[in-house]
Amino acid sequence: MIFRDVAIGTVNSCIVSPKEVFKHAILSNAVNIIVFHNHYSGDPTASIEDINTTKRLVDAGNLLGISVVDQIIIGDEDIFLSLREEGIMM
Repeated sequence: MIFRDVAIGTVNSCIVSPKEVFKHAILSNAVNIIVFHNHYSGDPTASIEDINTTKRLVDAGNLLGISVVDQIIIGDEDIFLSLREEGIMM
C-alpha cells in the first residue's frame, strides 16, 4: 500500500485536481485507489463539495481504468465517514 499527499488545503478549503490524484496512481500502476481527507472541524459529515469532488474523481478514474474504491473523511479522534458505506458513492 502506498500513501501520497496530493493536496494541502487551508482551514476551510482545498483544491483537489484529478490530474494530481491520478498522476500518483498511474505512476504506481494502481488499479484501485482509496481517497482520504480530513475535516479540520472534526465533524466528518460529507459536504456538497466533498460529494462533487468524489464524483469527479470516480468519473476520471473510470476513464483511466482506475476505480475509486472509497472516499474516507477523517474527523476527530477515531471518527470517520466512508462515502461508500453511507451509500453516497456507488
